[in-house]
Amino acid sequence: MAGCPPIDPYRQPSADELANSLLRRLIPTVDAARAVGVRLGLRQYEVRIIRTQWTGEQRGEGAEFLVDERPLTPTPLVMGLDTVNRVFESVGAIEEGTVMVSEISGRYTEDYLTGYGQNGEPPGPNEQVFYEIRYPSVDGDGVRRRFTLRGTPSYFADKFEWRLRLEKAIEDRSADRYA
Repeated sequence: MAGCPPIDPYRQPSADELANSLLRRLIPTVDAARAVGVRLGLRQYEVRIIRTQWTGEQRGEGAEFLVDERPLTPTPLVMGLDTVNRVFESVGAIEEGTVMVSEISGRYTEDYLTGYGQNGEPPGPNEQVFYEIRYPSVDGDGVRRRFTLRGTPSYFADKFEWRLRLEKAIEDRSADRYA
């Protein structure tokens, strides 16, 4: 067409173009394929984002209560839980270490994975966001291990996934906590 500037094949695509790319449109198909493994029992750990709030002005002041509990679906791949070590200290046994959580659906956003609110606001000074990894047992609730996000979530478009590095927190959640 005469008078139209040529399209630059080397320019950075716009956010709208990226949101409507073929890779973004394939995310539901990849999620459905990952869900098959979950239904077969290959991924039995549950991974949840937990948001709590304290009745005081700051974290740790007053009583803590559950605000939100969001499971990551389809269940992501948890690697390195076997490297979390139990260390015996004067206050008792604590667990420490890091795990990698991968194959988190590409439909999530970085804000969602970092615990930001629906309007993009960060957790308040009296709020806490953490991850919980639980292996449900047949005879009970299972251990709910608490982890904090270590670093920035990484997105891999060619693998349709987010990856997170999580660090073991000292205190875990009991089955009746925040009930």
